[in-house]
Amino acid sequence: MGFGGSEARITAMGPRSWAMARDLGQITFSFGGAPSADRPGEICVTAIPHDELWTELVPGTQLEILRA
Repeated sequence: MGFGGSEARITAMGPRSWAMARDLGQITFSFGGAPSADRPGEICVTAIPHDELWTELVPGTQLEILRA
């Protein structure tokens, strides 16, 4: 997954993450690098420092999910 100048790898996905996107139009990303998702609709990605997230994730930022 890439956004701005940052990259992160998906580390875990809840069993309903894509169903939530389809049904509700939303996805929850957790940027802590967790090896398992605590919530059924959560997608966990590698840890990114908070200051980098605040700088990169602003309105208008494009998120891109790619296969490895």
